[in-house]
Amino acid sequence: MKRVFILGLKIFGGLVALILVLLAAIFFYINSNAGQQRLLKFATDLLQEKLETKVQIDSVSVNFGTMDVNLFGLDVEDRQQRPMLQTDRISVSVDLKDLMAHKVEVKSADIDGLRAKVFQPRDSAANFQFIIDAFKSDKQKPKTTDKPKSKNTLELDVSRLQLRNIYVEHHHATKKYQMADTYSMRLLTLKPKGKKYVVTIDGLRYTTNNHLPRKNADRPKRGFFDAGHLDVKADLELMVNHYGKDTVNISLTRCVAKDSVSGFNFSDIRLDAGINKREANLRNVAIKHLNTTINFDSAIVQLPSKKQGRKLEYQTSMITGRTILKDIARPFAPVLGRFTIPLNFKVVMSGTDSTMHFRQVHVNTDDQRLKIDAKGDITHLQEKEKLFIRFYVNKMHTNAVTAKRIIDQFLVKKFMMRQLNNLGSISFKGSFDVLYKMEKFRGVLNTTHGYLGVNLTLNERTKYLTGSASTKGFNLGEVIEMKHITDVGFNANFTFDYSKPRTARVRRLRGGKLPIGSVVVNDARASFRKVKFSDISATIKSDGVVADGHIAQTKKHTDIMCDFTFNNTDSINKMKIKPRLRLKNMFWQKKMTDEERTEAQLKKLQKKQEKAAAKEEKLKAKEEKKAEKAARKAEKKAAREQRKAEKKAAKEAAKEAKKLKEQ
Repeated sequence: MKRVFILGLKIFGGLVALILVLLAAIFFYINSNAGQQRLLKFATDLLQEKLETKVQIDSVSVNFGTMDVNLFGLDVEDRQQRPMLQTDRISVSVDLKDLMAHKVEVKSADIDGLRAKVFQPRDSAANFQFIIDAFKSDKQKPKTTDKPKSKNTLELDVSRLQLRNIYVEHHHATKKYQMADTYSMRLLTLKPKGKKYVVTIDGLRYTTNNHLPRKNADRPKRGFFDAGHLDVKADLELMVNHYGKDTVNISLTRCVAKDSVSGFNFSDIRLDAGINKREANLRNVAIKHLNTTINFDSAIVQLPSKKQGRKLEYQTSMITGRTILKDIARPFAPVLGRFTIPLNFKVVMSGTDSTMHFRQVHVNTDDQRLKIDAKGDITHLQEKEKLFIRFYVNKMHTNAVTAKRIIDQFLVKKFMMRQLNNLGSISFKGSFDVLYKMEKFRGVLNTTHGYLGVNLTLNERTKYLTGSASTKGFNLGEVIEMKHITDVGFNANFTFDYSKPRTARVRRLRGGKLPIGSVVVNDARASFRKVKFSDISATIKSDGVVADGHIAQTKKHTDIMCDFTFNNTDSINKMKIKPRLRLKNMFWQKKMTDEERTEAQLKKLQKKQEKAAAKEEKLKAKEEKKAEKAARKAEKKAAREQRKAEKKAAKEAAKEAKKLKEQ
């Protein structure tokens, strides 16, 4: 028995020694040049067979102790023989036992110097699609009998990943543009943390180029944001909480992003997201951009799919936030560049890729002196000339002081600010529309001194403000500081020129502190010193320097009229007034027949023509006199020049004679 036991130990010891010798031989073989070249050929053949395209690897090295494989100089072409993917170095950790069984299971990877060119035409598959198809599971691939099944399989199970110095070009076509986007990263790492993964991205840069001029080129009123010209730099960190076949759950724990050209500058973005093929569920969203903060609990986004005929749709919970509108001045609205009043807001949003709906909109200042409740819609987002924005203001309340403070945020010429101060409490209910190169406002403006129904249009093509205003009860005297005028009612139509080139030309030639335009008032009534007047018509015409006004009340026997002028909206109460009274159809006035009236009109016309002819003769005589004077002046000048020349000639002759005499 003892002898058998000793024999068994010797056999077992021999087997162990043999295994150690074999392992040592394998180690030295794999670390030898011949072994690594064979492994290189195996890997290249495996990838070429899998991808069905040209794959080249400069060299390979294997560390048997750490089970690491390093590939240097990987170069992969697409199916059109164009360079698609190059890397300086790929280091992967593999199981050599599976490798010898013609399987490659990657546990970790470290990639340095990755460069890729991606082409994605509109009407065909992208040049990288064949790689995605190649690594789909066998269950997803249709069974074919034309080609024998390869015994080599490639399984990717990367639990640790590190990418350095990444640069990707993405060329793709839209309906209007040929886009060239680039993505670059200094470092991307993926590390396990328990059952989760932490992804960190440093030095991310994303640029777009549609090969067209920026949308705000030669258009100073337009913001810098242009999706065709972006240059975004970002750093971010996210947690992959769950990753399945068609689902992923992530938490974005840190994101800093800035586009120095357009003006976007996000100092922090945080959210949780659950994403599958059909939709994305966002939760606990918090965004900070300069002085603006946005928060909402949840949102559902239906992801678009051409194959399944599914369009983009989204719905949010109540969004709350705080903003200073100056934050969006550079990207969207330079006119808001001085707007520094903090505003608090709430809104619920929904929409599609072509519409946006805003519900339960509430905006207020910190002191509650401005409060707005509204709802609105935007349609035809993707069609510039059909874009339509409509907001219904259910309630807007403020006061004259706050209104003036808001207006002062804009760098524009201001008129009637003194009258604005006199309005007191202000509220508005109505709507406003924004169309292609046109804005419309309608509603009722209530003030301490009465109400005004307003309807006005800003035409961006013609640069004219047109509209109407009406009221049946407005204390105009309190507003313009002429307290003898009370109980005013009217219907008015107005037109004002707000073209900067046209108004600047008038200001340059004539100066002036008034807007340029006209007002026509009909069916007006008012009380003046407790005397009531009705059926009043009025016109006001302003050339920018002086406003000339005419008021008339037409009666059966009399016309009560008044002319007035002013040259500054801040001193309307000091206007010059000239009353007039015209009597007509009185008993002492002779009633004219039609023939007499016609004859009188002809005489009046003849007199006017004679006056014009006399004026023309006078101008003609003046021109003749002017021409005669010019002729005499020219004749005198010519004579003077001639005398001067003769005198000079005589002087020269005397000089010559003197020289001859001396000789």
